Amino acid sequence: MNLAQTTLTPTPPPSYLEIDLGAVSDNLAVFRGLSGGQDGPASRVCGVVKKNAYGHGAVAVAHRLVKAGCDMLAVFSPVEAEELGAAAVTAPLLLLYPLRHLTRNEGAFRAAVAGRLELSVQDAEQVGQLDEIGRTYAMQLPVHLYVDTGMSRAGLRPDELPAVLEQVRAARFLNLAGVMSHLSTADEDPERAADQAAAFARVVDEHAAAWGPGVTVHLANTFGSLRYPHFVKQMIRPGLGLYGVGVDGLEGPDAAALRPALRWISRVISAAAYPRGAAVGYGATHTLRRKSVLGLVPVGYGDGYPLALSSRAAVRVRRGEAWHDAPVRGRVNMDQVSVDLTALAKAEGLAPADLRGLEVEVYSNDRAAPNTVTRLADLAKSHAYELLCRLPREMPRRYLQ
Repeated sequence: MNLAQTTLTPTPPPSYLEIDLGAVSDNLAVFRGLSGGQDGPASRVCGVVKKNAYGHGAVAVAHRLVKAGCDMLAVFSPVEAEELGAAAVTAPLLLLYPLRHLTRNEGAFRAAVAGRLELSVQDAEQVGQLDEIGRTYAMQLPVHLYVDTGMSRAGLRPDELPAVLEQVRAARFLNLAGVMSHLSTADEDPERAADQAAAFARVVDEHAAAWGPGVTVHLANTFGSLRYPHFVKQMIRPGLGLYGVGVDGLEGPDAAALRPALRWISRVISAAAYPRGAAVGYGATHTLRRKSVLGLVPVGYGDGYPLALSSRAAVRVRRGEAWHDAPVRGRVNMDQVSVDLTALAKAEGLAPADLRGLEVEVYSNDRAAPNTVTRLADLAKSHAYELLCRLPREMPRRYLQ
């Protein structure tokens, strides 16, 4: 056989992520429409795209958010800022990492020189360090003062703020661009969230003379924005909500309008019949209670699918236009998982060989499905943030426009 004359079909990727950028745009529109208290409509939205946009792909998501009118993007590390800058993302970037040093060969340097890098100040010592960076390169640096109102995760105590404000006023190369805090329990403890919001309001009111027209006051994250309209100040910082995930328990039209943007797609690569009483997988942790058809799906904890979902979760398998639930059987492997296709095979009258190649939805963007990220995170005793951030960068991502 002459292989050069033979048409070969390339092997498809074991699995891929499908990202609906239209859903991201629509979710941004929901947050842009929020209003709160006496501050009126939120005039600015800072979209959080740290950790590869929660697994969705930071560059593609950032470009879509900017195109859809997002005012600012938040990243954690200078490396994340460098990635967006190298991809020609033009929006201002809020760096949540406490920057203290900066050299010309760092990617974040280009964003700083262009005036697009805004920095969070988390302690008094950092003020002098940032001013020295500005002095070294003869550039002005916009800074946001991060006030700790109960998160206990770095930040300025309210009693430290007066001295730090004086430092910033005296610094030649720093411009006060914002004052911010962060809510620790907006998703689960409204009383504590209200205490934090009240503490932040006291700080803002006490130093009202310092907040000129160029200073942005911001507090509310996804849950703070959706649950407590009076938390919405001059800017909000939605993260998880931009991706339509983790908000299933929230009430109200705004939360209901958010759409999950991500699906994780794979396929059945093999299937076989096994007798009642057969043990499944490593550790023989599951025993079949009936004669069963098991299918193998090429995803596992090495791809970010939690080991804690062993024998607890389900995927969905598509046959034609119909979706069928397929429970996970046995222990999740590094790169494979066994799912029960018995009901599907019986309903459709299929032999095990007929099941090979069927599409498998590992994570669903259908909020009524049993395998949404939120529901699976609950089963894994984890959180939607973790499941999304576990998704590997090298996994192919296909973007729907």
